[in-house]
Amino acid sequence: MTTLKVLAQYEENYGDTQTPSWRPKGPSHFEIVGVDPDYFLYEKELCIKAIEQLLEEASNDRSRYTLIDWELQFCPTMTLTSPDKFESLVKGLGWQEEVEETSTGMFIDDDEWEKEMGR
Repeated sequence: MTTLKVLAQYEENYGDTQTPSWRPKGPSHFEIVGVDPDYFLYEKELCIKAIEQLLEEASNDRSRYTLIDWELQFCPTMTLTSPDKFESLVKGLGWQEEVEETSTGMFIDDDEWEKEMGR
């Protein structure tokens, strides 16, 4: 089963319908499961127009989606690891714990903060 993965730019309108003021907010991901890949092999441009039309239909006066990219996924997504294992690996590679901002605007780590606070 082939899945069409669509990446779109999400924008919000901070104006009104007469004077729109569109601001990008970040990516949005869409998918259509079970597409026939032959459409993309033989009529790629028509498929892109269809995706753009679907994104337009999902948009309104307050928010809109603009196509950034698309891909056909022929195999299901596989899980690489658990969040806990990933986090453990990142910490093992040298992740620095969150830092506190001092009154001087400088950042210090937790150990330095403990020393500064006399703990």
